[in-house]
Amino acid sequence: MPFRTRNIALLSILIVTATLWFGVDGIGLTGDDYQYLQSLAPIGNFGDVFRPFVSPDANPSFFRPIANLTLAFDFLLFGWNGGGYHLTNLFLHLMATLLVFFFVRNLFSLRENEAVWATLAFGIAASHEMNIVWAAARADLLSAIFVMLALIFVKKSRDENSIMLSIGAWVSFAFALLSKESTVLALPLIGILCWKSPDMRGLKIMAARFFPYLIIATLFYFYHQHFAVSIAASQPLTAEGSHSIFVFLRNAVYSLGYFVLPLDLSTATTFLTRYREAMGIACGIIAMLGIWLLFSLRRTGIYRELAWPFVFTAFTGIVLAFTFERWRLYLPSAGLVAMLAIILRHTFSRASHIVWISLLIPVGAFHVYRTLAAESDWQSGTKLLESLKQDLSGILAKIPERPVRIGFLDVPAKLGGASVMQLGKNALLIRAEADRLSEFNRKTASTDGANVDAWTAVDVYALNSSEGFYGLEIKQIASDRYLVSVPVESDIALYPATLTSNVTARRDFAMHVGDSISESASVDIVRSASFGIAKSIEVRVLDSSAVLMSFNGRSFENTRKNMAY
Repeated sequence: MPFRTRNIALLSILIVTATLWFGVDGIGLTGDDYQYLQSLAPIGNFGDVFRPFVSPDANPSFFRPIANLTLAFDFLLFGWNGGGYHLTNLFLHLMATLLVFFFVRNLFSLRENEAVWATLAFGIAASHEMNIVWAAARADLLSAIFVMLALIFVKKSRDENSIMLSIGAWVSFAFALLSKESTVLALPLIGILCWKSPDMRGLKIMAARFFPYLIIATLFYFYHQHFAVSIAASQPLTAEGSHSIFVFLRNAVYSLGYFVLPLDLSTATTFLTRYREAMGIACGIIAMLGIWLLFSLRRTGIYRELAWPFVFTAFTGIVLAFTFERWRLYLPSAGLVAMLAIILRHTFSRASHIVWISLLIPVGAFHVYRTLAAESDWQSGTKLLESLKQDLSGILAKIPERPVRIGFLDVPAKLGGASVMQLGKNALLIRAEADRLSEFNRKTASTDGANVDAWTAVDVYALNSSEGFYGLEIKQIASDRYLVSVPVESDIALYPATLTSNVTARRDFAMHVGDSISESASVDIVRSASFGIAKSIEVRVLDSSAVLMSFNGRSFENTRKNMAY
């Protein structure tokens, strides 16, 4: 491919990617973003931006100063305007997309035309939704950029024996670690790249080249341990997938499936509940077809070509198997698009030409559709969240007692595929109180004087964004009992707030009438269910000192009407 043609193709991909994702400009901050900004406060000047290097993260499992630094800098630039944060994420995504071209060319030896198509697939992939629309998921964007840079520099420094390229690799690896802890999984990949010849001299050279990265990783481990829990005690390594091989494999399948077909929340929930067996059979058939395809191509050298991108995907994506979270798919997808390009190269004969086109065009169109739908959902979800924050400020202004604990009988967790109060519930309440108390709090993200906290009984998932929360009802059925219910035929799901795994509802967990979930503040009892999804939940309140609030489908309201303000 001529140099000019290649540059035009790459520029076109960046323009298409930017145009497709530009709708993130209309998305506000999420509850989790409020939590992270709160942990970085006060942010009043440029010096405050660097505080994440010497202070703990909002999550005790994490220490990500570079990611948090960029978030603090965004606050100085944009304040509470979430669109600016998401445009920063989009800019980082464009950088990563451009880098994918050089990465798959250098690391996986793809031809230029193959690398161009792989770059396009990476740029428009709707499976990257969370990394662009969620400011708190920026760590994966930064980690991916620095890991790809580090691996490119490692390979080039090995081939050219350049100290400047080695320094570039060391700095990139250190920045990647400071962006996200899971970067440490790139160490084996660096070791492989440092190994050029299998003889004893080659092993000695490899050890010398690899030693600086071990030193950097060791220093980071002690640095990390000072501000956070041990990496071994962090969330991914204590998740369900680390204790069950079945869950480990299931999460791996979920990850691959979501990369190819990032289904919306409503469709995914339907498949995981009503058509669970059929979905299992379909996955088995697809797996057998894939194995047959690879077996039929065994004499073409495809295994050797797939080996390196497969190893890269396996090492960078292993955390997904411990706990499937969509934003963690970002870096491994660079290996997946390369593997897809290699498979296409070996099967793109005249006979398969029509078959591949008939598959890839609809899949590409689906990703475009899902991207636009996701942007619309997040715009609506964050608009509702901002409205709820105003509701909470008004209600809190009428409660004179401090400290005060709020008991949310139900909260809107998701609207379509977008988070509303799925994350950072308490942070939203504290933010509403802090902004009400002083202008200083609002200008610096501080929460001085905000002496409030909360618990939640039921999470409400409006799976269909066009239907929203229509039909949601909360009735008091006894002095300390309330019934949260939705129409059986609706696309609204109820989840006891404690039935979560890493704050995400387990949509493949079936609930049945009579199931009881107890917490210190409340007891949830499933009163009706449809295909394993709760449609009405009785809440028995144990915390008699809490001020109870409920979400009626549009706003928050005080549930105990006889409370004296």
